[in-house]
Amino acid sequence: MIRRFWKRQFLLVEGALALLLTIAFSIWYWVFGGASATSALLGGNRAALYGTMASISGSLLGFVITSTSIVIGFSASDRLAVVRESQQYPMLWRTFSASIRALAGATAAGLLCLLLDRDSAPVPWLVVLLVLFVLLSLLRLGRTIWALENIIALVTRPMPK
Repeated sequence: MIRRFWKRQFLLVEGALALLLTIAFSIWYWVFGGASATSALLGGNRAALYGTMASISGSLLGFVITSTSIVIGFSASDRLAVVRESQQYPMLWRTFSASIRALAGATAAGLLCLLLDRDSAPVPWLVVLLVLFVLLSLLRLGRTIWALENIIALVTRPMPK
């Protein structure tokens, strides 16, 4: 039953999962001493870590935008007629759009952290925001890759004779 609901409402479920994991991280951070462990990890590494996160997220954002363009190009193909005619066709575009938004958010959060979070003046809520967007981006990216794999399988399969 849960699996069937997840299949039908995967964007909602995966968004809620990212939010719940971020809440768990926040509780650990503020209640169970995670702030000191996080500060020790980030100490002297903030610029490198945040710059890398922003760079990777931005690169993956470009990948998803390019993938979306490719899928739009193939959407007129006879091989994708089954997808175009299905009730799930709009969900394909919602999936790509959700990935684009999550990766744009992760890129922006990484840049905000890079600009505002310093060893001398840490901004803890920015770290939590970055965790949320990284988790959401990973889930969205996984779903986008899954969709792209299925589209590639449809486009490259042998034509029936």
